[in-house]
Amino acid sequence: MTTTATRKAEPAAVRITKDIDRALSNAAKDFKTTRASIVKNALLEYLEDMADSRAIAEAKKKGGKMTPFSELRKELGL
Repeated sequence: MTTTATRKAEPAAVRITKDIDRALSNAAKDFKTTRASIVKNALLEYLEDMADSRAIAEAKKKGGKMTPFSELRKELGL
């Protein structure tokens, strides 16, 4: 994935409700960051989750063995 440090950011517009706008402003103030930074990070995390979900669905289709997270933690000694 390309970072904004190596590539110019493209503008985007998103309509949000007043409640979300207020919560976003409060979060930016509380965490001493920008609204844009919160939105970018949230969007990146969402896209990564979507990619993970797609990969899991494809593995299931191919008959891949699913291991519960609790078992995986035990196997790895975590």
